[in-house]
Amino acid sequence: DVVNNISEVFDHKLTALGAHRSQTEAMLEDTHAKIKNKDAATLKWLQLEQFWTYKWE
Repeated sequence: DVVNNISEVFDHKLTALGAHRSQTEAMLEDTHAKIKNKDAATLKWLQLEQFWTYKWE
């Protein structure tokens, strides 16, 4: 229920993910290809960070 638009800095997000190469290398190869092809779902994932809040009673 909380969405932060980070489209202006999503390249920084990719750089940060790339800093964890051993954990993200395969994913980022695929991601870069999808970005080149302007894949809508991938761009949405990178540009809109979604968070949910829970109300515990």
